[in-house]
Amino acid sequence: MKNSSGKIRGRRIHFAGSADPEVEPQRLRDFHRLIKNLAKCTLAEGAGLVVTVGSEPTHKTEHDLPLIFDWTLLEAIDETFKTKLPD
Repeated sequence: MKNSSGKIRGRRIHFAGSADPEVEPQRLRDFHRLIKNLAKCTLAEGAGLVVTVGSEPTHKTEHDLPLIFDWTLLEAIDETFKTKLPD
């Protein structure tokens, strides 16, 4: 069902996907930044995120670089709401 106003407030958005284990590490880092920024914009517009959490497969040579984006989404949620909560 299409939201006739084009707004996403109140909607739940699920970012899904994974990267090839052989992707260039810098390109994967760029995608993590993109996903985090998209998630923050989504939250700022009043939508929610659907996030699943589990272990993360990592890049074959950069073992601290996840191939999926679930924890990146959780970081975006944390950063978004940290700034909105009173001290």
